[in-house]
Order: sequence, then C-alpha cells, then structure tokens
Amino acid sequence: MPYTVTSATTKPTRLFSVQNKEYSFRTLKESSFAGYVLQKNGNRSFLIAEPEKALVDYFYFVYLNQTPQNDRFRLQNLNRAKIMNYAKLFTRPGLIKLLNKIL
Repeated sequence: MPYTVTSATTKPTRLFSVQNKEYSFRTLKESSFAGYVLQKNGNRSFLIAEPEKALVDYFYFVYLNQTPQNDRFRLQNLNRAKIMNYAKLFTRPGLIKLLNKIL
C-alpha cells in the first residue's frame, strides 16, 4: 500500500517524490520543535521524534485539518504527562482538548 513518509521541520512545508515514494516535510513553530532524539546511521545523523512527540505532532495536523484522523495508532506504553507537556508547546487549547478526548 502506498504511503507518505512525514517529517517535522521548522523550514517551509514541502512534498517530494523519489522513486515512486512520497516524502512530506511539515512545518512546526520553533517553540514546539522539541522531543526529538539524535540518531546516527553510519556517517549520517538525523532526529527521530519520541513516540509521545510523534503522536502530538500528528494530532496537531489533524487539529489544523491538514491530515485526516486515522484510528490506527497505539497509546500503549505512552507517557500521558509527556504527551500533554508536548501539546502545551503548541499553545492551542483545541489540541489539548482533542488529546484529552483520545487519552
């Protein structure tokens, strides 16, 4: 099944297609760009979101109606306090309400 690999960035939103795969880079405010862990693969380094941060980023775009809500996410083993702390970085009361409904 085709899918798009989505990444968060503080740079402008962009969509790329490479060898029939789509890569989406979505803009977040710098103040909400936190919760990422530096990973290394050989001589390359990149940031990967903690699971709680990835969930909040996803629901931020759902809240903005830029992404359809998908029920295929798992809340097992996620830290609710961490989720809510990341959500507060967005300063969007509606996002916090949405997450409170889901959690």
